[in-house]
Amino acid sequence: FRDLPLGALSPVLPHSAGFCVVRFTEERPVSYFDFRDEILQELQEERLGEARVARAEQLADKYDWDLHEPGLRLLLEKGQPLAALKLTPEEERTPLFKFTGGQVPLGELLDQFKNRNINAAADSSTLVQLAERFLLQPYIFAAAARHEELIDREALEAVRQQLREEVVLSQLRQRKVVASITIAPEAMRRYYDEQTQRFHRRDQIDVAEVLVETEEEALALRRQIEAGADIAALAQKRSKRRGAQARGGVFPMEKTSDLVPHILAAQPGELVGPVQVHDGFSVFEIIRRLPGERIPFAQVRRQIGDILRRAGERERFQAYIETLRQQYADRIQVDQKQLAAALPDDFLTAF
Repeated sequence: FRDLPLGALSPVLPHSAGFCVVRFTEERPVSYFDFRDEILQELQEERLGEARVARAEQLADKYDWDLHEPGLRLLLEKGQPLAALKLTPEEERTPLFKFTGGQVPLGELLDQFKNRNINAAADSSTLVQLAERFLLQPYIFAAAARHEELIDREALEAVRQQLREEVVLSQLRQRKVVASITIAPEAMRRYYDEQTQRFHRRDQIDVAEVLVETEEEALALRRQIEAGADIAALAQKRSKRRGAQARGGVFPMEKTSDLVPHILAAQPGELVGPVQVHDGFSVFEIIRRLPGERIPFAQVRRQIGDILRRAGERERFQAYIETLRQQYADRIQVDQKQLAAALPDDFLTAF
């Protein structure tokens, strides 16, 4: 997407629901602060991913992770698209990788291909790369945990059982609920029109501020400003707020988080302070305030679709569970002791 010119049509691209083509019809400036949390999360996930890859490679060397050639030959001899391969139970148990204390069977790799809808045929190099991408980290981290005796066997079995139940529940939800939900464009537009405040950019507020150590200094600076001194010039020379000199003493409101409640209560042109904050005493003035605008529907269309889809999933899943309760009412037994242990006392006494 980053290299696609404005107005140009993209090639056919894979999509979670099939394939798509894309054309950018307009460029709009966006505020960094509107996407700051998403950017931070993406960077954190990227760093974490890099750390996992590096650690997995170290552990692979430590535990002699190695390709098992007979397993690779068996895959290549089949000569079918990966997700369509049919193996006997014995073939599924054939190792593809071996390492100290364990091995990775072919059946595990094929499950990964099917779950990820990987259907293309692959040469030996591609197969090995895909297999290590999907299987190296979980297997080698588990081997390291066993070797270091970090695993509580009973706790591990309890977690495995919980994961099995969650997988079954997730598959049931996908099959009976999620696959049947479609969100009409009219419903998305109606939600957008009704939620007038939800899809609205915050006001853009710029503040000239002087932050100093003591209240006496702040009072003296206020008197200078009231006598005609330029607050931005004073801030550039005197303020201890980080970045004040580079920014000319003027900050967007988001950069002065400890002042936000005071800023929101002030009027443009009003001199405020001294106000005690974390790093000292502040005197500030709002020099510009632009009212926030409604975010265009096209920019939040996908977000609205996700919101409505999740709401629809919850509603339909609850209805489906209620249907099951009625259908199997004669088979359902409630363990009152377990129920009492799981729920708070005030909840039980309310019924």
